[in-house]
Amino acid sequence: MPQPLKTFIIYSRQDDSYKNDLLKHLSGTLVETGHLEVWQDGEILPGEDWKEKIEQQLETADLFLVLLSIDSLNSDFIKNTELKKALERKSRIVPILVRPCFWQNHPVFAGLQGLPKNMKPVSSFSERDEAWTEVITKLHELVETIWAESESPPPTPAVPLVRPALPDMVFVKGGTFTMGSPKNEADRNDDETQHPVTLSDFAIGKYPVTQQLWQDIMGNDPSNFKGVDLPVEMVSWDDVQDFLQKLNACYPGQRYRLPTEAEWEYAARGGSQSKGFIYAGSNNLDEVGWHRNNAGSKTHPVGQKKANELGLYDMSGNVWEWCADWYDNYPSDLQTNPHGPGSGTGRVRRGGGWARYPHGCRVAYRSLWQPGIRISIVGFRLAASPP
Repeated sequence: MPQPLKTFIIYSRQDDSYKNDLLKHLSGTLVETGHLEVWQDGEILPGEDWKEKIEQQLETADLFLVLLSIDSLNSDFIKNTELKKALERKSRIVPILVRPCFWQNHPVFAGLQGLPKNMKPVSSFSERDEAWTEVITKLHELVETIWAESESPPPTPAVPLVRPALPDMVFVKGGTFTMGSPKNEADRNDDETQHPVTLSDFAIGKYPVTQQLWQDIMGNDPSNFKGVDLPVEMVSWDDVQDFLQKLNACYPGQRYRLPTEAEWEYAARGGSQSKGFIYAGSNNLDEVGWHRNNAGSKTHPVGQKKANELGLYDMSGNVWEWCADWYDNYPSDLQTNPHGPGSGTGRVRRGGGWARYPHGCRVAYRSLWQPGIRISIVGFRLAASPP
């Protein structure tokens, strides 16, 4: 029989009673049967360093159960210590909604399948044992699946019999532009400070990378919404680095990469042909992008909307797009071919997406996520420097 999965429960002190209920149900079922080995902070002995003890458990956990409530979402310790470590280790994270809260746009939980069914809060069940039984049943299925996968031989990586077609790229003439948004732009954020940037020539993808191209290179399709001409999603920044390495191996003369944040914004604005639109190609988002109010809660085939001044499609809406940079505040002086800071807590993503309201699809809008996150609202677009 495989080894039990080492399990760590992430919760706020305000949800201690829910944690105790979960432990009670786990102890009589999945712990007893050897599926899970659950550590609880109540095992820390007097005089022990509790932070050190927790860090030790975080380093060895295979499975993280997160009790979601407004208190856990607001906890800096959970966000900056426990969740951060779970993401760094790329461990399985299972959110369990115990009290009502707005988790739907959370950078970690929005793309994860949670419990109980349909993420109905445990607190809303008239009989809580019914909720916990459903949670235990699904966890049992999860552990059995993980065990089965661990006992199966790893699949042989798919190797294309022929090289895939080169992606459509658009040449962008370099120049100097004002990055960021003016103070009078509606819905402007404080991190959009205007500053001058000079860029060299580069090329950028005409469309977001499609599932067809990802499938051709990687031999799989991780996307939630399936379709060869739909943008690929459910790919982390780290996954994209693997894709780029394999794509460049297919074409030794090419050096595909992610665009820098500055290149992305310059291209979205239309480069030297910019007409100063708020969105990529128009001041009317419906003309150029799929967003929360018109997308029907899904992605759409690339290139269906109007292109921007450079002939680029879907830079506002459809899916967020990873950029190469770590996120940081903008400098105020002239920058030449900036690449962002050398390290950080999150990678830049741009463009908004099908789940975002219009203000988040502006060409100046900035956001960040941890590089290991996979979610159905984020894809990417290729860039390349001249040979």
